Amino acid sequence: MDESCRLTIDRKLRALDAVHLATANVIRAALRSKGETLVFISSDQALLDAARLEQHDTENPAEFLE
Repeated sequence: MDESCRLTIDRKLRALDAVHLATANVIRAALRSKGETLVFISSDQALLDAARLEQHDTENPAEFLE
């Protein structure tokens, strides 16, 4: 929960977006310890920008639509 609070302040995120990104931060750390990676996926540009600031690899599925 502390991580979510930090993200609402530091990254100016809404509550549920902060929970989404905080969860990704925790999962990414666990995956890194196993030599694996995580790609953060969202169609919300502000959330993707915040994820990039948190050093996540990101993808926007809207970019793949025809």
